[in-house]
Amino acid sequence: MGSFDVSSLARTVDEMNRYVVLTICVLCASFGHVLFKSVANTMKSLDSVWTLAFEPVFISALCMYGVSTLGWIWCLQEIPLSQAYLFMSLAYVFIPLMAWFYFGEIISPQYFLSAVLIVGGILLAMVK
Repeated sequence: MGSFDVSSLARTVDEMNRYVVLTICVLCASFGHVLFKSVANTMKSLDSVWTLAFEPVFISALCMYGVSTLGWIWCLQEIPLSQAYLFMSLAYVFIPLMAWFYFGEIISPQYFLSAVLIVGGILLAMVK
């Protein structure tokens, strides 16, 4: 019987956790974009731009960006930039899906092919 290597398992779980945090960063930034779009949809003109400071959705969007930025900085301590930055392209997958869900925007068939290529490219780049 083969032996069970706990340290190898611990390294694998630790690496997986880094990529989970990285994915959460991308999701937070993506949701921040959706919130900014929501704010843009409710603004009547640029005259109301100063009221943004008191707009809860705008403040929430900034908070999502803040959480994403803090997580991103942590990830960059743990993951090489060349690997971490690839994950940011997942925003091109998440944001259109969120726009469809929240705003009813139309998603073309080309989008789905593009999303598959993006995810496939990330997976290909991660192969060691």
